[in-house]
Amino acid sequence: MTTTRASTAIAVAILAAVALIAIPGPAFADPAKPAPAPAADKKPAAPPAAAPGDKPSDKKEVVSEAEAKKFVDFFDKLVAIVVTNQDDCPKMATGINGHISGNQALVKELNDPKNSNKELPPASKEHIDKKVREELAPAMTKKCATDKTVEAAFKRMSPGAGK
Repeated sequence: MTTTRASTAIAVAILAAVALIAIPGPAFADPAKPAPAPAADKKPAAPPAAAPGDKPSDKKEVVSEAEAKKFVDFFDKLVAIVVTNQDDCPKMATGINGHISGNQALVKELNDPKNSNKELPPASKEHIDKKVREELAPAMTKKCATDKTVEAAFKRMSPGAGK
């Protein structure tokens, strides 16, 4: 079975949620307010250097719609758990832990290095981005963004994390 890894949109969104929990603040800026303009004297960041053996023209392989659906369904359920329990951090952590425990094979596939050159279809990426922006981030910032049990639950999806 072909899957995606942490570099895919779903893993990035999940891991971004982990980072957002650990670092509340500007990452949860109000989307209605414009971002501050960058300083004029700062140069844009240089693109990351290519690793030895990487070819700049290498394109990522897009997984099938059926495979993408599994990841999107996993992510949608995760968002639903967070939204449902946004006022009760211990229940949120318990729900996240249960969801991860019940989907260990999928979480393992997300972190499998052999799948690092694969990504979700654009429609799936857009769906996940919208869910993060409109549901996950607001629910997290409501109360549990700095809760250590919620943070620990999300970190269980990180590569090398204890399951």
